[in-house]
Amino acid sequence: MSLRWRGTLGVLVQVGAVRAAFWQPRWFWAAMTTALVSSGVLTAPGRPRPRLRADPGWIAGGVMAGLCAYLVTFGTGRLLNRSSPGRRWLSQVRRCTDSRPRALRALLVVPAAVGEELFWREAMLGDGSQGLLQSGPEVAVYAAVQLASGNPAVVGGGVLLGLVTTCLRVGSGSLTPALLAHLVFSEMTLTWPGLPLPHPRHHRAVT
Repeated sequence: MSLRWRGTLGVLVQVGAVRAAFWQPRWFWAAMTTALVSSGVLTAPGRPRPRLRADPGWIAGGVMAGLCAYLVTFGTGRLLNRSSPGRRWLSQVRRCTDSRPRALRALLVVPAAVGEELFWREAMLGDGSQGLLQSGPEVAVYAAVQLASGNPAVVGGGVLLGLVTTCLRVGSGSLTPALLAHLVFSEMTLTWPGLPLPHPRHHRAVT
């Protein structure tokens, strides 16, 4: 199977996993971790080994980018919390992320982030000119995958993360800054402190 077909299959696997995971909370971690790791493994054969060395400035930039992406996503969640649909969306995300113990979530984030970055920032993007998709189309396809969740908080955070990690990968020439941004963002969003909880007086109505 060619890399292009493996890439297409990886996108379809991720769309299916995102759709199932966000609407069946008990499947969230199993579906997302399996799909993201599988997509990274699927496109690894025949690809050059990713460059991991990066200048300290890019390393620090990756960590800060992940933190900033989380803060923007958290702020968006605070705005969503002001409306009834927003509270329902936030409640659904919290049911998904909180369906497993925190320590297990912190561990599962790591292979999922590695698999996702190998797929999107290596197989799909590469150096911005030699991947299956160049930077613009790569972000557009990534956004389309996020839309499968049907959740604005997740879509916004996912698109922002895709833009940040794409810039880091192309600018540094290394996968490491993008991976660090992804890990910081995902650990803070999915493990602790997470997205805002629905307002207490509405929590019972939406859970």
